[in-house]
Amino acid sequence: MSRPATQRKRATYPAYKQSGVEWLGKVPKHWELMKIKFHSHLYNGYAFDSNSYVPTGIPIIRIGDVGKPIDWENVKRVSDDMLPKPNWP
Repeated sequence: MSRPATQRKRATYPAYKQSGVEWLGKVPKHWELMKIKFHSHLYNGYAFDSNSYVPTGIPIIRIGDVGKPIDWENVKRVSDDMLPKPNWP
């Protein structure tokens, strides 16, 4: 059984700064805080079949994961070929 993220041993860095996010606290000074939308793709209304989940692969955030810290060790994952192709110009 894994420990909660707040109790895991973390790497140490030479300098830290306040993240500006109350539940996150301090982060390494060289980190940038960005909205997840700048690092992800949103597929609204696309349902993955639970039989498609794989142990390693692309993490997917489901509606039940929103509004709380995400448990990245236990998040559901799918293989890259399961992602819908974006319809970008």
